[in-house]
Amino acid sequence: MLFQLINKRYENRSTIITSNIHFDEWANLFGDPILANVILDRLLHHAHIININGKSYRTIKNYPDLKKEINLKEAGNRLKEVCKDLNYSNVKLAKELNTTESNIRKYKMGKTLILTAFALQLNQKYDYSMDWIIGKTEKKKVKEKQKILN
Repeated sequence: MLFQLINKRYENRSTIITSNIHFDEWANLFGDPILANVILDRLLHHAHIININGKSYRTIKNYPDLKKEINLKEAGNRLKEVCKDLNYSNVKLAKELNTTESNIRKYKMGKTLILTAFALQLNQKYDYSMDWIIGKTEKKKVKEKQKILN
């Protein structure tokens, strides 16, 4: 069924796939090396691959050490600074990031971690460093070559 979907979309529509399984292991996942190879062939042709290494921010509650690494209040302050720089209200930023105003308020108050996808959008659209957004560096903007995607 997945093959049929991928095959139908191949060279017709954009497709985003996320996985924590390396391509070498897909044959075991599907139980058929030929099927895995055909799916990967269609997925990887014309693909942009983003490798994200490290612990998952989504599961921060399960990693006490990660909580120490990321200061939610600082990340919230950074998001406030982004709004100020761009002259954006919570509503406008929520629209840009395809989320709710309520989520933006929670991020700004340091109640929840800014999703990687949102940080990536801020990186792509406005050149903010993803590490700066989560408070890991003081370097606010990135140079064109350092953006996550071209």
